[in-house]
Amino acid sequence: MKRKLLLVFTYIVMGSVGFAQTAPEVEVTKSAPQSSPFNRAADNDDKKIDVYPNPSTGIINLTLTGFRGKKTELQVVNVIGSIIYREVLSDNETSRKVLDLTKEPSGLYYIKIQSDGYSEIRKIIIN
Repeated sequence: MKRKLLLVFTYIVMGSVGFAQTAPEVEVTKSAPQSSPFNRAADNDDKKIDVYPNPSTGIINLTLTGFRGKKTELQVVNVIGSIIYREVLSDNETSRKVLDLTKEPSGLYYIKIQSDGYSEIRKIIIN
């Protein structure tokens, strides 16, 4: 009963926001600051984020490349906007992180990566 209610709630929330109920796709949102004339689009092109497997049973592998010398914040957010995990990552060129979300209920989550002048959001599904 609880699982059915969660699925119905997820369907209603996702439908009201306008998400398609098809196979999971990775959604990428990138933004660059517009305040300085010295910004280069290439600065964001050298950054790479891999999130796998998706869908998952709750163990998520995260690989970040190109964030050297920048404070990078990692957040995992549920569909209602509550932050369920937050961490500031070290400034290594390539950072690997394993997230254990097995205690979280099945459903849709967002992984948000923010750094100086860079932001990206990825959808993940936990079965």
